[in-house]
Amino acid sequence: MNKYLSTKNVVASVVLVVIAVAVLLSATYAMPDSPLFFLKRWEEKVFTYIPRDTSGTISYNLFLLQRRLREIDYITIHKEYSLFYPCSLRFATLAGETTALSVANNSSKKQLLLVFVQERKEIDRFFARKDEKEDWKYIHDTSNYLTIDIGELKK
Repeated sequence: MNKYLSTKNVVASVVLVVIAVAVLLSATYAMPDSPLFFLKRWEEKVFTYIPRDTSGTISYNLFLLQRRLREIDYITIHKEYSLFYPCSLRFATLAGETTALSVANNSSKKQLLLVFVQERKEIDRFFARKDEKEDWKYIHDTSNYLTIDIGELKK
């Protein structure tokens, strides 16, 4: 009887681990309106604390900025107005932090400049979807902050 219970426990444990891994993997692709989005943010925060050199941190931040840009694209397509502010704030804050790190360490400025110019163009293309909602000001602010970051990188 004990052997049966332990086998049953092992099988149940394996099933739970498989489910947990599946949820975490799907959370990687979660958008801001998804119930799994908090897991995606948690994963990002965990990886943020992994020690890296300056160029490694900048590379990881660029990866996160691409994610943020896809999130902004998604919310503008789906008119998720309540998410415009937090999504654009996350993007603009990370871009500013990455710019400050790059300027302070004189690292990856040219690469960052090229990426930011391209990202600003993409954000500006989102305005083709613009309607009369006031929440679009947050997306506009993101474009403006990116322009400031570009100016800092050009110095």
